[in-house]
Amino acid sequence: MASPTPHRPHPRSSEPVVDRLSAVPPGELNARADLASDFFKALGDPTRLRILYLIASQPNAGISSNSLANTLGLSAPTITHHMKKLLSVDLVTRRKDGRWGYYSINPENSETVTEVLTSVLSMPRSHLH
Repeated sequence: MASPTPHRPHPRSSEPVVDRLSAVPPGELNARADLASDFFKALGDPTRLRILYLIASQPNAGISSNSLANTLGLSAPTITHHMKKLLSVDLVTRRKDGRWGYYSINPENSETVTEVLTSVLSMPRSHLH
């Protein structure tokens, strides 16, 4: 995949990327880089991408951690580990009901999740193993 040229405007801004980057103070850049790193680490695991897909497939009710474990054939502690990563970057929310936790896509980041899943699902077959 080719990377964008440095002076091409960002799709959501008419201002060139280089101009926008030069306006970011170094301290803020460090904080944003840390956030971006955590975000991409959370998405860098195929199990978490599968979990996101399953959660996004249940938009109204959410999905329980138990259902995620059963569907993916994983243990409850493994699901908990992955959910902590997705929760930490605000991609999902958790609602407790009795002894179960129900996960939904965070409404504030639903567009981001949709973009990520659309990109993953639209990858050319030639890129798949």
